Amino acid sequence: MEDIRELISRPVVRELALFENAFCHLLDSDNSKMQQVKEHILQTNGKKLRPILLLLSALLSGKVSDVTIKSAVFIELFHTASLLHDDVVDDAKLRRGKPSVNAVFDNKVAVLSGDYLFTASAQAAASMGNLQIIAVLGKLGMHLSLGELDQLTNVDELDFSEASYLKVIREKTAMLFAACTEIGALSADASEAEVAALRSYGEHIGMAFQIRDDIFDYFDDANIGKPTGNDIREGKVTLPLIYAIEHAGEKERKSLTDLLRTGDFSDENVHKLITFAKENQGINYAYQTMQVYADKAKAALHIFPDVDAKAALLAFVDYVIVRDK
Repeated sequence: MEDIRELISRPVVRELALFENAFCHLLDSDNSKMQQVKEHILQTNGKKLRPILLLLSALLSGKVSDVTIKSAVFIELFHTASLLHDDVVDDAKLRRGKPSVNAVFDNKVAVLSGDYLFTASAQAAASMGNLQIIAVLGKLGMHLSLGELDQLTNVDELDFSEASYLKVIREKTAMLFAACTEIGALSADASEAEVAALRSYGEHIGMAFQIRDDIFDYFDDANIGKPTGNDIREGKVTLPLIYAIEHAGEKERKSLTDLLRTGDFSDENVHKLITFAKENQGINYAYQTMQVYADKAKAALHIFPDVDAKAALLAFVDYVIVRDK
């Protein structure tokens, strides 16, 4: 796994260091509370997968420019802001296995800090004056918000269809990955065909990424940084359970949907739902669906020459589907 991650970042090691320096600088603030939040964010920062995707997409399209570095910074600011707000909406107390900002401080600080980062992201994007890139960022904000609202609607209306699930993860996750790869291509003045190909790559890898995340919820593993069955406890029915319910007998389907309708997510009932998904091929189907999206992501890169950046993006797909957290 370490070898795959090293292969992914190797072509942009220098550019990634420039990104990290700029990202840390833009988080600076005269406000003491915001500085405390900044330190916490830096301590719990993830693997920087999205900035790496953006940098690799630019490199594959031509070269990494100053616009590319700035774009990687504002997209990571935007992503970080969305996570702060998501944790408040979900009342999540952990982020990547460590206390979330709302848990360390409170919801008010988390929301306001998220607002600050959203604004900083927009200001950084606007300062470049590239209307195409700004438009992608604007559309991304709409997608993420609509995805959250769609998910809430699905929970309220007990919509357990695969189509509704795929729509939500496309809005909530895949569009962010697609924005990274599209913006990377735009920052390198790529052709329309190259921009479209990299956007398609990003969207498909984002779908695979989220399905892999959702599979984690059905297994006991502290590495993932959230309790097993947490999605179910929040009323979120993901692909493994959706498939199992859709292919269950009428009596079983009614029993399970009734259980979900009551909202009684005791440990016993969560275990029952997880076991049902496993025993009725839900996990296998989710893996198969994830692989379909992974294959589509790789296929989208066929128009590009076989260079290091392409090899890294192909390895990125392999990493997404085999990662353990």
